[in-house]
Amino acid sequence: MLKIAKQSTAQNVVQKLTVLNAHDNATSPIIKFLKGKFMEAKKPDNVVYSETEGYNAKLMTYATNVGAPVIQIEDVVAFKSRGIRSVNKEFENKFNELKQQYENLMKEFEYNELVYSAKFSFEPVIGEIYHVYRSTDGLNFLSLIAPTECAREHLGSFKLNSDKKWVIIEERNL
Repeated sequence: MLKIAKQSTAQNVVQKLTVLNAHDNATSPIIKFLKGKFMEAKKPDNVVYSETEGYNAKLMTYATNVGAPVIQIEDVVAFKSRGIRSVNKEFENKFNELKQQYENLMKEFEYNELVYSAKFSFEPVIGEIYHVYRSTDGLNFLSLIAPTECAREHLGSFKLNSDKKWVIIEERNL
């Protein structure tokens, strides 16, 4: 009979079973299984070993030795907050720039709408200065007559550029 002490480990059990079955040439499958599980040469936990690659500590991107420097996670909160402030400031500046460009574009649109909606019966020449007036009946008209020579309400002076866009020269009561 086999007595196993409560304190025995699995390895001790395998050794005792092996001693008892030493006279048998054919060992039992249980003993073979247990030998394979507990009696094989195990590597210590601090050794970096892979079944496929062997000793691969030099291939690792991190420290594998117990005496290696401790890997500490850096505090990136300050980096993130500086980055966020910087990016937000850049976005704000870009937004203000685009807003200013939009406002300028809308003014140009309004000036061009004013001139092109005014009444005129001639084809304006590129590069010449023209004046927009409001007549007594409330309609706007385009004229070559300077504001000092016309008795009508002067709305502004414009110049036609090569893109057929009216550029304001003098703004009055717009």
